[in-house]
Amino acid sequence: MATIKRPYDLEDFRKATESASGGERIIIEIDGVKAAIVPVEDVEYMEALEDAEDLRDAMKAMEDLSVTIPIEDVMKEYGLI
Repeated sequence: MATIKRPYDLEDFRKATESASGGERIIIEIDGVKAAIVPVEDVEYMEALEDAEDLRDAMKAMEDLSVTIPIEDVMKEYGLI
């Protein structure tokens, strides 16, 4: 993984994006703030992981919905009837 401190022109960014498209991960640091240029495959992989986590959470939430409470009980609890 390469680090570029304070890139000065578009040529630095062009080289960084070319390197990333070849599979290299680049860190750019400007005034102590870091950002990364990474291969698209890395981003797609991270998004797939996030989607899988969201799906797992949704499935767990749906399992919790298998227990139902009659509306009358809820209304009584909140003093609505």
